[in-house]
Amino acid sequence: MRSRTYDALTAQQFMVLDTAGMVYERILGYFEDQCKQDKEQRQIIAKRHIASQPRMQNNRQFQGDIRVQRLRNLLEYGFKDDQGKRIIRSKEQRELHEVYIRSCLPKIYQFEWEDNQERILTKFGLTKLQQEALVIMPRRAGKTWSMAMFIAAMLLVCSDIEISVFATGQRTAGKLLKIVGKFQKHVLEYAGGDQYKIIHQNQENITLLGPDKTERTCGCYPGSVQVS
Repeated sequence: MRSRTYDALTAQQFMVLDTAGMVYERILGYFEDQCKQDKEQRQIIAKRHIASQPRMQNNRQFQGDIRVQRLRNLLEYGFKDDQGKRIIRSKEQRELHEVYIRSCLPKIYQFEWEDNQERILTKFGLTKLQQEALVIMPRRAGKTWSMAMFIAAMLLVCSDIEISVFATGQRTAGKLLKIVGKFQKHVLEYAGGDQYKIIHQNQENITLLGPDKTERTCGCYPGSVQVS
């Protein structure tokens, strides 16, 4: 009698799942299908959102989109050479900067990234995020200047950012940081950066204080070419 009462209470209070005939692969496959369906649904929603943008008025613009636009503008017009002439980037340098931007999307979009990954990746023509970029170029092709320009622009555009660069030695690291510091002054002058202030600069670090009172730091350090 106790057994029947317990069974009756159990049936009323709980949903009993009969797993006797189920195997691990089927359970795992079920949850994988659910995750796949959820991801496909998010992709459909993101694509519909992008497709509807031209027909929408007063459409909300992400802060990350504004940062990307500003970053491209600074890279195109914000830098000068030692003679005071605007630096005109080569085709290869422009391609490098676009690769750098795509690699840094989570940092550029910041808090907007987590909930809008599919929409952002679709906007940049990407199927997945790749945060690594391998650049192989000959000497005197503009690698150092390209990197210094991108760092200087990122410090201006992105709040609370910390950039670390490792060079093949102390001398190379110091040279790169010196170029970054020079370009930082150029881009601040172009952007009318009265609200920005360089609060710290030595042989290894530059720290910029932004108008939002966040510190943006770049450090260049000697590294090693050995692999262990």
